[in-house]
Amino acid sequence: MHRNSSLNFRNLYIVFICVICLLSGILFSSFFLIGNPDTVLGGLFARTDRTDKTPDDVTPVTDTVQLEQLQAEVDKYTQIMSSPYLMVVNSEQPLPEDYEKPNLNELSANPSMELDEVAATQIERFFADAQAAGYKYVITGAYRTAAAQTEAYNTALQANLRAGYTTAEAEALASKSVAKAGESEYQTGLIISFTENRSMTAEEFMQTDFYKYVSENIHKYGFVQRYPTNKEAITGYSPSPFVYRYVGDVESATYIHQNGLSLEEYNDYISQQKAFAEQRLSSLKSGNS
Repeated sequence: MHRNSSLNFRNLYIVFICVICLLSGILFSSFFLIGNPDTVLGGLFARTDRTDKTPDDVTPVTDTVQLEQLQAEVDKYTQIMSSPYLMVVNSEQPLPEDYEKPNLNELSANPSMELDEVAATQIERFFADAQAAGYKYVITGAYRTAAAQTEAYNTALQANLRAGYTTAEAEALASKSVAKAGESEYQTGLIISFTENRSMTAEEFMQTDFYKYVSENIHKYGFVQRYPTNKEAITGYSPSPFVYRYVGDVESATYIHQNGLSLEEYNDYISQQKAFAEQRLSSLKSGNS
């Protein structure tokens, strides 16, 4: 027993010495390897504040990312602003003289009514879903030719004259609800007006469940209320719960709806965001030059 214990102790001692030697060798080798930048370990542990780098080597990666992001923003807002579905038409921004009639589709609920083909497809989807939800509707207006727009304006004008207004008063009042030819968005095929019952007043329609359904859902199809309440000073027209405008995409319609904007205000917002992004992009480029 005593001899075996002595052997075990001697073996442990030999192992201990071997481990010490091995560790010493590793540490000794690492010291020289780390100090040599040409070795693997040297590359891993070398100092990062070397002074032999060129200016190109130290350009922050984040600047490149920011440049790309800002350029993407500018491109996005430029694309939105160029959309024909966002154009505003009024007395100050009339249709160009060479404006071409849009491609139109008949509306199934009233084939005598037509709308821009893309807008027509989307409003048909909305009406189908509204009907499935149990609502009824009547289309009261859609695309108008210049002649039809002139007729609509004259009808409003004559109604005001018969009501006892002077010619100047009758014209001013008519212009609040009906545009003259060349100044109406009805001529773009992007405007549609509808109600639950043709005999309803605006106030009556706004009290219906159908109007509530329209207000909560029509933006999901790319439409917005064209002449919202409290926007008369901006749009130039009296508020109307009957009139809706196709703006080209659900994202724009949803933003307008959620923020209570008119089409004019949305266009101003996009223009401001583009200018802001361009300013930041220019500033960042100047800082890197």
